Parts: sequence; C-alpha cells; structure tokens
Amino acid sequence: MFNGLLDLHVQDVFQLFRKGEVSITRFRTAKADYACFYGSRESLTIRKPDLMLRREERDRFEAATGFGGASGMKPAGGFHASADYQSVRCHGREFRLGPIQAQVVRILHAAAKQGDPWQSGKAVLSQAGSRSLKMADVFKSKKDWPLLIESNGRGAYRLAGL
Repeated sequence: MFNGLLDLHVQDVFQLFRKGEVSITRFRTAKADYACFYGSRESLTIRKPDLMLRREERDRFEAATGFGGASGMKPAGGFHASADYQSVRCHGREFRLGPIQAQVVRILHAAAKQGDPWQSGKAVLSQAGSRSLKMADVFKSKKDWPLLIESNGRGAYRLAGL
C-alpha cells in the first residue's frame, strides 16, 4: 500500500507529451520496481498539468546535460554560476551578488577548479578590486554569505564545499 507521489515510467512520459494525456496502470517505485492500483480502479488518466518535477531530478538533469536554464547557470558539482557570477547557486541556495562580490566568487571558483581552493582573503579582495581588507565587509549585505564562502579562521577562504 502506498499513498503519495510516484514516478512515471519513461514510456508513459513519452506518450503523455506526444498525445497530451496517458492512461497509467503502473508507477515506478524507489526500488525501481513498480506499483499498481488496488481495488476497483484499474488506471488513472494523467495530463501534462498533473506533472510535477522533483528538484533532485531537475538538478540531476542539469548536471548530466550541462543545461542550466535561461539564466545561463553552469553546473560544477554543488556549485552553479552565471557567466558574470552575479547569480550563484551553492548547494541549493541562491545568491545575487554585486560586481566585487561576483569577482571574489569567480576568483575562488577558479582556484577550486585548479585544486587549490583555500586562498588568502586579502589577496582575493585585492585581485577583485576591493578597497576593503575584510571579506565580511565585502559581503555584509549578504547575511548568509558564510554558506557560500568558508573561512579557515586564519585569513584564508574558499567556496563552501569545493
């Protein structure tokens, strides 16, 4: 017995988009098995507006295909950034950044991709064109910035989880 949302089989989704609706007799389960109706109901008609896309599936698709939607976001593990780095998603959290903040994130991302994620905060801020000597001052408008940029407590910073 099951009550809740279940995944459709691929062939059913194909037919749904092809014909506009499909009569479902089975669903996919978490164990890649199938579930069917019990009792008097033999099938259920599903239409496009009935569909829901799980966030995990969207993220899996974006990572597998490199497709990042209209905003130009690009996948890189749990980190996604627009071309100008002013729109960033890190582990599911969205950040809208100003120009200096975006440069800081760009520099830290490049360092992480080169295998050297921990960088001197003062050096990064200088390279980004900031007059500030403290990372907290540059990101003071973003209360949740420590979820994007981690500190080692000794003046070095990296992108969270990279």
